[in-house]
Amino acid sequence: MISCRSFLFVLLCGAIFFGCKQPYEPDADNVVTIRIASEPDKLNVLYARSSSETRIANLIFPALLDIDPNTLEIVPVIAESRPTMTEITEGEFSGGTKQEYRIRKEARWDNGDPVLAEDFVFTLKNIFNPRAGLQAVRPFVDFVKQIDVDPSDQKKFTVYSDSKYMMSELALGNMPVLPRYILDPDGLMDQISLESIISSEAMNSADSIDLIAFGQLLTSEKYNRDSSMLISCGAYTLGSWETGASVTLKRKTNWWGNDFQHLNAVIESDPSKIVYQLVKDEAGAITMLKDGQLDAMTSINPATFKSLEENALAKDVLDLYNPPFLQYYFLGLNMNNPKLVDRGVRKALAHLIDYEAIIDNVLFGMGQRIVGPLHPSNYGYASDIPLPDYNPEKAISILKDAGWEDTNNNGTVDKVIEGKRTELSIDLLASPSENSKNICLLVQSSAASGGVKINPVFKELRTIVGEHLVPRNFEMYALAWSQQVGDYDPKQLWHSESDTPSGRNWSGFNLPECDAV
Repeated sequence: MISCRSFLFVLLCGAIFFGCKQPYEPDADNVVTIRIASEPDKLNVLYARSSSETRIANLIFPALLDIDPNTLEIVPVIAESRPTMTEITEGEFSGGTKQEYRIRKEARWDNGDPVLAEDFVFTLKNIFNPRAGLQAVRPFVDFVKQIDVDPSDQKKFTVYSDSKYMMSELALGNMPVLPRYILDPDGLMDQISLESIISSEAMNSADSIDLIAFGQLLTSEKYNRDSSMLISCGAYTLGSWETGASVTLKRKTNWWGNDFQHLNAVIESDPSKIVYQLVKDEAGAITMLKDGQLDAMTSINPATFKSLEENALAKDVLDLYNPPFLQYYFLGLNMNNPKLVDRGVRKALAHLIDYEAIIDNVLFGMGQRIVGPLHPSNYGYASDIPLPDYNPEKAISILKDAGWEDTNNNGTVDKVIEGKRTELSIDLLASPSENSKNICLLVQSSAASGGVKINPVFKELRTIVGEHLVPRNFEMYALAWSQQVGDYDPKQLWHSESDTPSGRNWSGFNLPECDAV
């Protein structure tokens, strides 16, 4: 049962979006300014972590395939079409599948060179390179065993796997295609085969020197923040990046994809310029929106959204939207922390969260409880698993059975751990957004009813991830996690193989039964 082992609660929240009411004019001066609430750190699409980083990076680095936001169907972007999928019935990869792709003949890099199959192979080499720090991305393409480039057509390639994977088409097709000529001008990766990297053979040979060297380059600040390196074959290029202020994308004048914009919404690139304006204060951002300094903003505080819905003047100048959103809030626990290693403690904490108070008072009813990290509409959603209730008496009983009692009558339960009397006082890391603060304060209040002391610690997301989650230097954290449309593979977050320094199983969730699924 996932919900009691690695996180305490999951909330499905509605996306809140509104934009300034202005007539749309698709011309050369169509500049769109969008508010972002946090400072991007990296814009290399393989290393983008936050939602704002991902949104920006995806516009610079397109993929073979993507999901059309209007139809929710898989559509070709760099690829000519969706791949031909064939079951393999004999040979080395018997029981697996092969995917055949061809890159559009028109697809070109900014220097005029064609986008080739080898550029995609280069991308996969970096994902599988153990020194590139991309273990969080690798689970999506672990099924890949070999890629053959057609010697008579350098834009055509075939991907082989030795097993069937339900998400193989989108997982592979949604990977970007990186420019070798920009990122690897010296050809460090050219002589190393993808297959040798996948099998780890390359790391045990002379090739390991080049893998290590290129891994260091790829993770460097230059490769993640320098506009000369953040170049791809997409419609937009990085125009400017003013730290602490804004990120501006500029539409390319002679982009190869201009003739394909009618095919799907992913290829469309109407704005001539997109400015992502950093405005941390929500009230200030709303004022800028009303004044026309911003065109759009997302993820508004539910209380603010409700007040705007009820404000006739605001509705005259703003378009308000509240569509369903594939995002959940959760509390993650460090399962290797001495205070939290006992399953009973984690189960007790699950009964010390007043879930309905959070939904009613923080989300203003725009959310629902779910049992795990799957959307309720997903065919794998376990609707038969009972949700833990807010029950302090039950939590106190469970804690007592686990050896936690308030022996000094200070209101916090304690226990002797490794010869030292330890109180169940837990630091809760969270971002400084109003929603996060309010959720943490409610958790602090409800947990106190069971003798557990919660200490909210508010830090910027990249600090939480870089200084606490990655090195596993934490006790508890509060995060929101977004999913894309379609099937969902939890391996990236909940598989034991992702419990590595560069993986994203930060809680240390490790259950063989779940790994087997």
